[in-house]
Amino acid sequence: MNWRKKTESNDHIVGRIKEAKNQLNIAKEGQELDEKVSKLIAEAKDFEAAESYEKALKTYQEAFTLRPDPELESSISSLETKISEIQTSADLVARYQNKIKEADLAFKEKKYNQAIDAYEAAKQINSNETYPNDQIQIIRDEMAKLDEQKNANKYKLALQEADQLMADKRYDLAITKFEAAKLMPTADNYPDEQIAKIRKIQEDIASAEADKLKAENDYKQLVSSGDEKLNAESYEEAIAIYKEAQAVNSFDNYVSTQLKKAEEKLKLLNDSKASAQKYESYITE
Repeated sequence: MNWRKKTESNDHIVGRIKEAKNQLNIAKEGQELDEKVSKLIAEAKDFEAAESYEKALKTYQEAFTLRPDPELESSISSLETKISEIQTSADLVARYQNKIKEADLAFKEKKYNQAIDAYEAAKQINSNETYPNDQIQIIRDEMAKLDEQKNANKYKLALQEADQLMADKRYDLAITKFEAAKLMPTADNYPDEQIAKIRKIQEDIASAEADKLKAENDYKQLVSSGDEKLNAESYEEAIAIYKEAQAVNSFDNYVSTQLKKAEEKLKLLNDSKASAQKYESYITE
């Protein structure tokens, strides 16, 4: 009986010892776990301070696995949000940079409209950047210069065509070309000056033609007058008129023929008169 009690007492003591050891081990393990979690949290904070957010998140998650804790869960959630924002921002930056590269290449290849579209798209991705607007303005200035040069070339060609028509004496067509050139963006006073010259030339031509027509009519009337005198047997007047006509146009064969005819008739008339006078004188004697 006493032995049994003694044995039970010993077993109780051994159990208490084991329990105490277990508690000690648990406490020790708990302390080691606390230390490990604290160390992980410290490492995570260091990673976060160094902006190594992926490493920090992984370390926080490892600490949370060892000891789920609301504060750790909050840190993990906050860090996940930050990483997502960074990834979104990085994606925007990459999209912006790719669009800028596309725009710059188009600009370099002088594909100006395509470049403007790409810069406009880049502005939609990041409206805070001034580079796209600056480039668009440069392109618009360059396009304006090209348009000005193109207009100048068109104007130069139009003037060359008009001048050639003027040189070819196709005056009405030349005026039409100069009038069209006046409407071009780069027009100066040259078309008006050339049109004025053409108008003067046309006036001079018209005046010369009028003078020529008048001279021709006067000449015809002069010859006609000579013919009338010849038909009226006023030979001396006819001869005087024909000679006057010859002074105007010495190559008119008709006038030469009529003059010769008048002179012959006058000679015949004079010879006839002389014979008549001689005959009358002979009778009288």
